[in-house]
Formats: sequence, C-alpha cells, structure tokens
Amino acid sequence: MKNIRPRDKAYGDVRSLLYYALPRDLQKASREVRGLLDVATGLFFIFYSVAPSLSDESFEDSVVEGARIAFTKLWAKFMELRAMYGTVLDFNKSFAIALKFLIELLRGSSVTNAYASSTNAMNIEYILTQYVLTEPPSTTYSAKQGVVPGASYGVSVSKEDTGPFQFGVNIYIPEDVVYDMVRGMMDAIYEAGGSVSTKRLSSVVIGVTRGNNMLRAKPAEYADDDLMLIKYANSELAMREYGELELNLVPIVDFSSSTMTSMVTLDIRLITQSLYTLANMLRTRHIYVFFKDNYIVLGPDQAPHFIKHVMADGGTNIDVAVYAGDRIAENLGEDTRLVLVSDCEDSVRYIPEHRITSIVVVNDKLSMDGMTRNCINHYAGLGRQVVLTRNEAYKDPYRVGMLIGSALVS
Repeated sequence: MKNIRPRDKAYGDVRSLLYYALPRDLQKASREVRGLLDVATGLFFIFYSVAPSLSDESFEDSVVEGARIAFTKLWAKFMELRAMYGTVLDFNKSFAIALKFLIELLRGSSVTNAYASSTNAMNIEYILTQYVLTEPPSTTYSAKQGVVPGASYGVSVSKEDTGPFQFGVNIYIPEDVVYDMVRGMMDAIYEAGGSVSTKRLSSVVIGVTRGNNMLRAKPAEYADDDLMLIKYANSELAMREYGELELNLVPIVDFSSSTMTSMVTLDIRLITQSLYTLANMLRTRHIYVFFKDNYIVLGPDQAPHFIKHVMADGGTNIDVAVYAGDRIAENLGEDTRLVLVSDCEDSVRYIPEHRITSIVVVNDKLSMDGMTRNCINHYAGLGRQVVLTRNEAYKDPYRVGMLIGSALVS
C-alpha cells in the first residue's frame, strides 16, 4: 500500500488484532511464516480505505511480493466489491474479509496444504477468488463457523473455543444497576477534567457541561454517535480535535472457584458488565482476559455472553492473567489501562509494564487472610485501587461507579 506503511499506528493495530482473532492453532503458524499478517493487513486497508493505492514496487519478501502480484491482478475486482459490499470505512466488513483470507491462507486450500506453496501469487489469487470474495463479508465467519470480528478494534475468538471455561449458569444482571454504576463512572471521569476522549469522525468528546439534558440521557443515546451529537453537541458536549487522551481498557477478570466460595462472583459480574458498557459508551478499545488457573482472551462481541453464563470454578493464577493482559496492552496504545477485577485470593509477584487499576471484592474486610492482604498490598503499590465488600456494588452502584471511574483516570 502506498498510503499506509507498516510503521503507522493504524497498521500495527489492525495487524495485531488479526493475530489475536486467529484460532490458537493458527496463531503459532502465523508467526512461523513471515509476511502473512502483513499481507492480510494490506488486504484490510484495500477494502477499508477511502482511496487505497497499491505499491508498484517489488518486494524481496516472497510472500509479500506474491500478494502484490495477486492484488494487482484482482484490483478491479476489489474496487467492484468495495462498492457492492459497502466496506469503505466499515471496520467489521473489512476485518472479516482480511481475517477470512488469513485463515484460508494459513490452513491452505483444497489444492495446497503447504504454507510455503500456498503463498505464491497464483495460490493467493486462487484463495481469494474461490474462498474469500465469493460472498459478502460475514461477521460470523471462521474456519470453525464462530469467529466474530469485534466492533471498533475488538478482538474475538471462536465461539467454540472457551478455553478452560464451561458455561452452565444464567445470571441476571439488572440493567438499572448497571446504568447507575456506569453513570457514576462517567461522572467521575468528567469531573476529572474531561481527560478521557471519545473518538468521532473528525473530533472527540472530552467532557460535558453538567446540565439537565445530559442527566436525562438514556443508555441508547450514548450508543448512537449521531443522536448524541445532534441532541447535545451545541449545549453540553465539549468537543476538540483528534490527538487527545483515549482510555483503552483491558479488564482482567477472575472467575476462579474462590470467587464462588467467598460469594463475590455476582459483584464481579456486575462490575465487569459495567466496564463493558462504559467502554462502549466511550467508543474506546476494550479486550478482556477472563481467568482462573488459566485464561482466555475475548473481544467485546463475546464478553457479555461470557460474563452472564460462564461458571466460576478451578484454581487461581492472577500473575499469568495479568501478564497476558500486559502483552495485549502493548498493541492498544500508550493510554491503555489494565483493570484487575478479583477477590485477590492468590500469591502474586508479577509487576506489569502498563498502568493497572485493581478492583478487589472480598467477603469481609475484617477477616481477610494473609495471602489476600499481600495481594491487595501488591496492587495498591502499582496503581489506584478500589476494595469492596460483597454486595456493596449492588447496594450503592452509583457511589461504587464513582470510585471506579476516579481510579481509572487518576
């Protein structure tokens, strides 16, 4: 691509997200064959960009050069499908095409199963014409019929790949309680001076003038950019151009058996659902690490189902989960905040490289054992912390939301 380079941040973001969206068996394969992720990233920008332009320079890398030749031959077809499928500036559709292509390229086609031979120009063209461009981009495509590319830079895994977890519960999380908690988070963020921005097409929302209109805003309005701007831009939304602070979140959420034993699992689900709702309202990037003795990484499309239906069981390994979150944060930008939500019943030593906020829920602050106290002290020394007792989030969601919101931006 002439108009975007590998060193550009947007290029790096998409490349990383394609990697994390791959089924686990293909992530390793993508690292073994140089250039495959770059080729898929280039295809994404061909369909996403307003005015894509293909480089006419040859490349030493055989995979990239093979793709350049194939893309050049299919350029007219690409332009036709861009218009037919409406992929321009549509992240989900463009991402679905690139991900489908990458998976087919990694797994080979019916005529070639070797990575080395499947990456020449002829076979890249064959995979595109026979497997990728034959139908409109689907947001439910995968080799397992389950990968859902996440909205606005979300990361997803196969619906069939639940890692070490099992589903077996159906937890009701009251919407009004979530709304009150998120309202508290938002008020705390705006009281911090509008230091968190919401990305728009040409500007960002950086704060509000507290007034009756915004206080009466409904959750659905927060989810609709155009509606928010039409109703509030001229009165209570403060706007400024791109380039300001954006809060990206990596919630690291504990669903080990100890959260059931201490009876704090419901609080953890409520807090995580509220963080999810907050991230959607802010239009920020959010990727989730759910853990017990092992972990799974999910994007925003899968998170709500997981929060409500996953069973809490097994051991606890906070260090491994926080380390995984640390690696994910490397690809989300410097304004990324790790958010640990746990009962802190584990021995911990790992010190993350990125900023971390810890939200600890315990059954009784007066009866914590030494391991829990050490865990709490460990994370208190690394960043802002909120320690809650069981049911506190349900009893006073707005105040708890204020505490969490303040901790996220300070």
